[in-house]
Amino acid sequence: MVVAEPLVIFLFKEKWLPSVPLLKILCLSSIFYILDTLCMNLIKSKGRTDIFLKLEIIKKAFAVCSILIAVNWGVLGMCISLTITLVFSYLVDSYSVGKLIDYPVKEQIQDLGKTIICGVIMAISGFVISNAFDLIPILNILIILGISSISYFIVANALRLTEFYELKKMVTELYLKVGNRKNL
Repeated sequence: MVVAEPLVIFLFKEKWLPSVPLLKILCLSSIFYILDTLCMNLIKSKGRTDIFLKLEIIKKAFAVCSILIAVNWGVLGMCISLTITLVFSYLVDSYSVGKLIDYPVKEQIQDLGKTIICGVIMAISGFVISNAFDLIPILNILIILGISSISYFIVANALRLTEFYELKKMVTELYLKVGNRKNL
């Protein structure tokens, strides 16, 4: 979301700047799309296609109603509608997953807490940096992504984020594997 403006300028030039708010909204909605997909895959992996079908019918009905309401507000309304629909879909699916595997929505969200904190701090640092520099778009993108990533890794390390340590271990193993090939 933070690099949306310099990214649009770099890829499409200034005339596409009005699309930046849409891109930001779509970035936000994609978070819920990923979480929703994880829930649906879990339901399918449990062999509960009956639940899967019921949830899809509910979500599609909500989506159609959402589209019918949002169409009056143009593309921006449709993007907001998509975000609301994906939040609704995630909540419905996570509730069903909670019932299916005894993992309530509240616990699911708590388990995402540290990751959300890292992401928010990364976004804030990116926002601060994006307002501090006014370079050519590609340099802005690289600086924002670099500093935001560093802030994410610092916070993930400080919070002892399990996923961060797993990623760190995989990268280290890959580095060692590649390093050993060069020595042969």
